[in-house]
Amino acid sequence: SRIERFGLGINRVDFIQAAVGFSAPLKRVQPYAEWSIDIPSNRQGYACHTNRVSAGDVCLGLDNFKAADVKTEGGPGFAGVPSRLTLGVRATPFDKGLRGLSANAAFELGTSGTKVFVEEIVPQAPWMVYLGAAFAFDTRESAPTAPAPPAAPKIVVAPQNYVRGLVHETGKKDPVADAVVAFTDATQAPVATGSDGRFVTRHVEPGTYAFQIRAAGYKPGTCSATVPPEAPTAPQAPGALPPPAPVSSGPRYVDVDCALEALPKISGVSGFVRDEDGAPVASALVTLASEIAPKTATTDASGAFAFADLKPGTVTLRAEAEGFMVHVQSQDLHVGEEAKITMSLNRKPKNSQVKIEGKEIKLANQIHFENDSAKILGDSNVLLEEIAEVLRTRPNLRSVEIQGHTDNVGQKEHNVTLSDNRANEVRKWLVNAGIDSARLSAKGYGPDKPLAPNVSAGNRAKNRRVQFIILDK
Repeated sequence: SRIERFGLGINRVDFIQAAVGFSAPLKRVQPYAEWSIDIPSNRQGYACHTNRVSAGDVCLGLDNFKAADVKTEGGPGFAGVPSRLTLGVRATPFDKGLRGLSANAAFELGTSGTKVFVEEIVPQAPWMVYLGAAFAFDTRESAPTAPAPPAAPKIVVAPQNYVRGLVHETGKKDPVADAVVAFTDATQAPVATGSDGRFVTRHVEPGTYAFQIRAAGYKPGTCSATVPPEAPTAPQAPGALPPPAPVSSGPRYVDVDCALEALPKISGVSGFVRDEDGAPVASALVTLASEIAPKTATTDASGAFAFADLKPGTVTLRAEAEGFMVHVQSQDLHVGEEAKITMSLNRKPKNSQVKIEGKEIKLANQIHFENDSAKILGDSNVLLEEIAEVLRTRPNLRSVEIQGHTDNVGQKEHNVTLSDNRANEVRKWLVNAGIDSARLSAKGYGPDKPLAPNVSAGNRAKNRRVQFIILDK
């Protein structure tokens, strides 16, 4: 919703940010003004769904989207683009004593984006007040000013010292990317390794430095490097001009090798099985799909289950219990972590949305997908569970073709591919739910088999569908 977008700062598009302003550099008071605007650009092609969440929201521009539920004609114009006018003043009132004290006050007024709300953009606050104060002071007393020495014939910057290193797995040359390398004494801010496992610090003075290294999937490690001092200079005769500084030969690098011991490449998953009211479901059978062999677990009285010693990656879990429909859920597993999930079972309905009529499994409602995508939306899970239940309780349905269909909007080749991908995604869901894959086939027909002429939005919605045709009993 627009409130969530504002509170969480969620933008679904990129911005070109432009601003114009001025400041008056007076001695004690420095007034300033600025007007800025965020010009949105849907570079990544976000698909807008007007009014799906917040009533009254509009889309950034109709030209960028082809969703059937977009009702806006053109974009929101300047009224929906975030912009604001800021007026403020900074004061530094004291020359002595409290000379380090400063204050800042500003008032920001939203000039657009405060009444017209765009689904892709964080709303602009109508107004904002900024108040701030600061006090700066020296941590050391100023040293007495010494007479300036005679100018040297030539001033050359001394060479800079850097520590650069390679973080890799112990006993191997495999680099460790995204490792955090921190100075033990916090001399500098931490740095991170690149994809090649290498890092470079900022300039350091001569001395010995120890580093603490952390990376996902590895035990914490340490390494150290010694930066040697520069070559000493010859003593200077009294009253003589300072000698020219030596010409720098460029930056000096000290190389260090840092090895990390890898953690075991295992993960785990645990959780609870509950009904739609949140009550635990005991004695439910939870099956975890595996490349070698499926693993099973039975929930205890609290509905809890757990699987250990798993390979990282995406796994599929299936939960089933007496009186409930089978529930399927996917979960990403990461190295050295145990995923925590909750699986919710739905009771078998008294009035099913799925019925067998002749040579077709009829659906009271349609399976929903993301716009121009084969990803199934979460509101279709219960319907898919009912379809799986019908197929599970009627083994005489030996061959069923899952057909994907679209309307005639867009290129035909794209629609055929989209419908085929959606049909196969439904087949994959049902197979994960325990339906024998040999009983199911999938095919996309695109716009070739419409139920109604594609002359209205309602008819086109009817033609965007998934059908289940019984080929053999």
